[in-house]
Amino acid sequence: MGSGLEYPWGGHAALRGLGENMKNGNNLAGDETLYHQYLCGDDTGLDALMKRYGDPLTLYIDGNLHDIHEAEELMIDVFADLFTKKPKIRDGGFKAYLYKAARHMALRRKSRRRFCLSLDELAAAPDARPLTEEVVRTAERNRVLHACMGDMNPDYREALYLTYFDSVQKGENFFAEYADCFKESDDKKLIDSLNQKYGLSIDYTEFMRSYAVISNVSIDENWFLNLDVKNNIDLARWAENAYETQWGYVPHSDGNVLYADLYQSLQEQYPDEITEECDKWRSRRAVDNYNLLRSYLWYDAESREITVEGYSETVQELYQSASVKGSMDTLPKTVGTVVICDNIIGIFVGDSYVVYAKSIAEGVVKESVSEGNWTAWFEIPWIQYGEEKSFSNDIQFEEYDPAVKNNLDLVQWAIQAHENGWGYVYGTYGNVLTESLLQDRASVFGGQVTSYMDFIRSNWMGKRTSDCVGLIKGYGWYDSVSGEIVVGSNGMMDVTANGMFDAATVKGTIDTIPEVPGLAVWHQGHIGIYIGNGEVVEAMNTTRGVTRTKLAGRSWTHWLQIPYISYVEEKENESTLEK
Repeated sequence: MGSGLEYPWGGHAALRGLGENMKNGNNLAGDETLYHQYLCGDDTGLDALMKRYGDPLTLYIDGNLHDIHEAEELMIDVFADLFTKKPKIRDGGFKAYLYKAARHMALRRKSRRRFCLSLDELAAAPDARPLTEEVVRTAERNRVLHACMGDMNPDYREALYLTYFDSVQKGENFFAEYADCFKESDDKKLIDSLNQKYGLSIDYTEFMRSYAVISNVSIDENWFLNLDVKNNIDLARWAENAYETQWGYVPHSDGNVLYADLYQSLQEQYPDEITEECDKWRSRRAVDNYNLLRSYLWYDAESREITVEGYSETVQELYQSASVKGSMDTLPKTVGTVVICDNIIGIFVGDSYVVYAKSIAEGVVKESVSEGNWTAWFEIPWIQYGEEKSFSNDIQFEEYDPAVKNNLDLVQWAIQAHENGWGYVYGTYGNVLTESLLQDRASVFGGQVTSYMDFIRSNWMGKRTSDCVGLIKGYGWYDSVSGEIVVGSNGMMDVTANGMFDAATVKGTIDTIPEVPGLAVWHQGHIGIYIGNGEVVEAMNTTRGVTRTKLAGRSWTHWLQIPYISYVEEKENESTLEK
């Protein structure tokens, strides 16, 4: 190849006879042993590792992307990246490395871009055909599995597979039998079915947090409200995430994953404090009490790393420096408020609960505020405090032209959707979410909705919701006289995000976007509304709802004039509109 890049599987004899090495006992070898074999030039190690982790990685990635085809491709990219870079991996850390890489690639995938090698690139490499044939051979089996598990929370299915079935001997019909269990409509019945079929003893309560353990090494940025500004709401979400993903407690730890080198360094620096009791938190994220707070302050959204820098004040110094504080009988309902007892602090997360790093034995816990011996509360001087936006189903315009669907009114529509806290349900377009509407959307769109039913009911029921293109279509279909949103009205076609982009006659690459509020911004499968000044309003996903984001850094590839509305300019000092 002219590029001079050496594809790790190009020309490997091992890939011409996939499966043979498993018969020879390589399935019994440890991951690190097989990886070392490959690094030393023995290609059988590569074959065995791909056979071992190809299917579970695909399933794991699919839980994030909800597209089995892309998941299969991205699984290959993970291995391509691994075997191209050939990183040094600590003992016992191969599996964690794979899943962390898969998680990061899935989160960062935008516009169907690939970090390493695409399928096309692999197909162009020498002797890549056996690899792609193997993927094709397993694709149908994985699609069947995906379809059968579509009605279950994707976090659950990932957790079950990865936590409980990695070591199960898989016969020829394993995937079909496993998928059949997911026809159970109730989670408890599902667990009972799996326990009976495979002789397992999965505890239901333990299972409900299994996925959290798996994803402990990752920080899901979908938790955050605003990654550009340190704020009280995201501090509370950071604390909740630390609890849900079961962060540990280790003295002097800072929120980073305690891989072998970091853990050893802590042991050497603090031999009296890093005891054997701390060993349970190895290869997990861990903090000490104060650093649960500081890890949020140290987290850099751009690099996605926690870098210890600044905030050297002691707990008492921090409390004394706070300008807003009081006794516990005056504790406000503002999330992200910090409570204190001597040198111990906790983060108030709402509903009378506090999250804090309690002890080596218990790690990060969530307790009722009344259970602790908290003596006072205060606001952190280094972050911005504000209230979470209140929900409203009202639709109002300061200025509105009922005769012309136009870009300026679309901007008003988008801003108020964000300010009024609209949620996200796939296939909706601004109507108030009722149980009947939810059931209808679930019947039409399947797993895109049913995978999130519990979350939707808890967070969006009774509130206006839309998906990404539905936010635009809802404006087009809105009748200001009746207050109704009528599908297909006012010349607005019922199209997908991609369909809207394809229909646009005025569009360009994102680097050429003009300063025109009400343009749409697009990348493959997703669309948002540019509101001016480098900001976008978008219905992001089920957990985030309608959000306000920066134009930069969101991987938009194109802009477009929405073909079903007029583009007008404001007259100076006038409220009328002019073409």
